[in-house]
Amino acid sequence: MGTQIVIGAQWGDEGKGKIVDERAAEADLVVRYQGGSNAGHTVVVDGTKYVLHLIPSGVLQSNTVCLIGPGMVVNLRELLEEIEELEKLGIDHRQRLKIARRAHVLFPFHQAADRAKEQRRGSARIGTTGKGIGPAYVDRVSRTGLRICDLDDRLRLEDHCLARLEAFGLESGARAQDSAKQIAAEYYDYYQQLKGLLVYSPEFLQTAEKQGKQILFEGAQGAMLDLDFGTYPFVTSSHPTVGGAGIGSGFPAAKIQTVTGIVKAYTTRVGEGPFPAELVGETGDLLRKQGGEYGATTGRARRCGWLDIPQLNFSVMLNGFTELVLTKLDVLSGHSEIGVVTGYLSGGEPLAAYPATVGELEAVDVELETVPGWDADISDCSQFDQLPRAAQDYVRFIEKKVGVPISCISVGPGRKQLIKL
Repeated sequence: MGTQIVIGAQWGDEGKGKIVDERAAEADLVVRYQGGSNAGHTVVVDGTKYVLHLIPSGVLQSNTVCLIGPGMVVNLRELLEEIEELEKLGIDHRQRLKIARRAHVLFPFHQAADRAKEQRRGSARIGTTGKGIGPAYVDRVSRTGLRICDLDDRLRLEDHCLARLEAFGLESGARAQDSAKQIAAEYYDYYQQLKGLLVYSPEFLQTAEKQGKQILFEGAQGAMLDLDFGTYPFVTSSHPTVGGAGIGSGFPAAKIQTVTGIVKAYTTRVGEGPFPAELVGETGDLLRKQGGEYGATTGRARRCGWLDIPQLNFSVMLNGFTELVLTKLDVLSGHSEIGVVTGYLSGGEPLAAYPATVGELEAVDVELETVPGWDADISDCSQFDQLPRAAQDYVRFIEKKVGVPISCISVGPGRKQLIKL
């Protein structure tokens, strides 16, 4: 297996959780390296649906250790709720969950500030989850945040909460002091409950590697939501791309051997932002219904469109994928024709580079090719040659357009609904 990373190749929601869960069966350690509870990774095991937000998807495999990396911003209240929910579902993981001491803490005032700022944007809203991710990362970068390892000093914690409540303009005076004391007491208690799980992540990962352990890195969101290379400003506040793994874990990214891009057989996007391949109307509505395209974290309806090859090629360029996993191929069953966006044009000429600005991306004309569809239900297929010829041709068409082999195809939400190539 070697050291691997699983990255969403589009705008997120590609089905990463299922693939991480499947590969975690052979991994000793799964590491989540960025984001926070704005992620929603859904895994279906024996008919039971698990939605994970902070804990890596490998937790559902009984022998896999899971690390919440230092590149994450962690809502400790939501983490404890997630731990409790998994325990109710019979998932024994307390001895297998580790948390990086250097991970930053996401507080209630981050959530309040996030919602208030989004509301002030009005029609220019970004479409955040309201989970406080952006403000928490702002505090991290501006060096005004607290890490989990800093929570052992209760007086410092109380002073910090008071300063941030006032800085965000949320409360002031005696009211802010009361709120600060309450939050500090709450989060100090959370720290006491979790401190036994804390590790120094670089040393922890280096020891695991020296012992020959198999390490799997799990990205959240998708490459097109990367803070630097996504459709800025309609992006997340961290780096889901391969470069974020080293910074967000303390493990050298150069040692990652397999870089797997997860690609949905069509394209979706949740929230605001440019989406050249979007289908507005009956076909897009049908894809949404057939694919159950609603956000695992917010429940928001996802915007749907055909597969976007220029976007995918840009993602390949950014991440250096060594293989792709194609998900939700079964959703396309019943379409007599399937569209694929194969090029972007500006003034009738192909673009030389992927657009950097929202305005440029919104103004492109798309080249659309159609390929034959199929009617058969493919959800029970376990071998590539069991797929209808048109479905096989579609897979090979994608491989040819992006120049990266597809190693696996998902034909349903279940753990076993996979075709290995």
